[in-house]
Amino acid sequence: RAAAGGFGGAAFAGVGFGGYSGSTNLAEEGLGVSGVGSFKTDGSGSFNSGDASSNYSLDPTLAQCLSHATRPNQTTKKKALRDIVAVVEGRPTSFSPNDDTLNDVNASVYKRSPEVVAAALPQWHRAFARLADDDNAATRVLAAEANASLCENAKKGLAFHLKHVTPTWFANAHDEDPAVVKAAKESFERVFATPEKRSAVLARYAREILSRVTEKLAPNSDDDKNKDGGTSEERRERSERITSAALRTLAGFARVADVRTKEVSVALGEALDKLDVQNNGGGLKRFANHSSAKIRRGAYVATLAIADAEGSYDENNDVLGASKVLRRQSFASVALLDATDERDGSSLGEARELALGFLRRRGDDAWKDLCSFLLTEKSKAREGDAPGDEGDEPPDSIDAFLETLERHVSSGCHGAAEQSAPSVLPLLAATPLRALRKKNRLVRLLAALWDGYGLCDVPSRSADAKALLQAFRETLLYGVIVVAVEDDASNDVTKTETENKDASFVFRDDLFRAALEERWVPCAMRDFDDFTENASLRAAALCETLVSVSRRPALKETCLRRVMERVVDDCARTVAGSIPGGGVDAPGARRVAAFHRALCSAAETRDASDAKKKRKRRL
Repeated sequence: RAAAGGFGGAAFAGVGFGGYSGSTNLAEEGLGVSGVGSFKTDGSGSFNSGDASSNYSLDPTLAQCLSHATRPNQTTKKKALRDIVAVVEGRPTSFSPNDDTLNDVNASVYKRSPEVVAAALPQWHRAFARLADDDNAATRVLAAEANASLCENAKKGLAFHLKHVTPTWFANAHDEDPAVVKAAKESFERVFATPEKRSAVLARYAREILSRVTEKLAPNSDDDKNKDGGTSEERRERSERITSAALRTLAGFARVADVRTKEVSVALGEALDKLDVQNNGGGLKRFANHSSAKIRRGAYVATLAIADAEGSYDENNDVLGASKVLRRQSFASVALLDATDERDGSSLGEARELALGFLRRRGDDAWKDLCSFLLTEKSKAREGDAPGDEGDEPPDSIDAFLETLERHVSSGCHGAAEQSAPSVLPLLAATPLRALRKKNRLVRLLAALWDGYGLCDVPSRSADAKALLQAFRETLLYGVIVVAVEDDASNDVTKTETENKDASFVFRDDLFRAALEERWVPCAMRDFDDFTENASLRAAALCETLVSVSRRPALKETCLRRVMERVVDDCARTVAGSIPGGGVDAPGARRVAAFHRALCSAAETRDASDAKKKRKRRL
């Protein structure tokens, strides 16, 4: 996985650590080989004699640039960061010729040697750690570019400073600004060329990378994030940006590092354990329940990346840390409950990707993990209750998931149905068929979808209404065609074939009644009151659905007969002066005729489409 990916995860396909332009090898860098422990510092930033740069004093021009780079003024910082690149690469800087700090400005314009550049790295990595969190995106871009120039030009000398530079460098590749990401990942591509070197660096400095993540995610880290002051809104935005970036860094590490190696898996497990301790056992779930949509997105991405890491759920792997069972439960609750109930349109993509990806990765074990989580939560809530509650029926994980989904869609998907509703069918497809046949679960979901559609059935929310109506249609067809199929493996093996067929008939009958007779047909018939053949979207979708159902012999007679009976009943009118139920009046008859024409038109369109597909297959 680490070899296939690039620095920064799936978003950085093809990116690799690139290798000091081929001038050194892993043995020289001390990476991926035993005996790396010789690289030590005395705590002041001065490296041992094995570091050639320790024999060089800090270049005065670079020293002044580095000093200015951490000043509060943005203009000063940006100017200094540009000058760092210029000094290293031997280009003129922005220093004034009258600057008293330089004896001869022109004499300072020359390309610095790798040893001189490496001598600046101890001071640079401290400045870089602050600049990477700067409020100004342009400053963060310039910092990433300066880091790229220093690391590339330090050549072999970089190896002695990687421990300090790599954590911020890796975090840079997960910044919210694309320009920062681009600068960070491209510089890594130029510095470490091969997948083997990438993997070696991430494994060697896994603890340092993840230590920075846990530091940024600590509850008291807000004090550090806000030490630069600003308005309350600026402090809030800064905290959200740094926290979400740390979560994305955690996700990126889980994607690109080889979690099968002991160093990586142990470091990742220790980081997750530390997050639990910091958040009183909440771990990533605390961030999945955060009030900030940006932070929730980061939590969803991190949860999926860790759950999807190769071997992460193996008993012999340390990725999930010391509390493997509790962490599995927590991940299941985040993926199937928190993400399913996501209400912010900007986070729905990551939320649905997590729910579907988790179900794909875990399969039936996902429901077992969620059931264990619900039991744990129930036992916590029951502490101190009167005896006798222990006999309560155990919680049903699929009920909990579907109830969350019902609440979500019945609200009209909180103003973002166009993004959320299309995921209903994939979520149902990932749910065990046998479970969907029980407890009127699909009937309840259809009712919730229709309620949400009703909330959106106004001109200002036409796109949301269309998406929910399509989800309603897909759920109905999935139920009557897939879930209720007679020879499905979900049939009860303890019953006879006849009993299973009867159960399937009853199941379909309930779906047709709930979806068509009680909801769709009555509403659609009102769309024919203008007596035109141009049925509304609702009526047209109904006709298309009926045509799809009619192509299946097992459904044709029951469905169409019941629909037409309901259509006639719905159009029955009391003739003036007669007894109620006296028949269909002229307006009612015209509605029936209009509905019939719309149904025939939908059938002709379907026939033409099927014929076109057949011709293509022959070709």
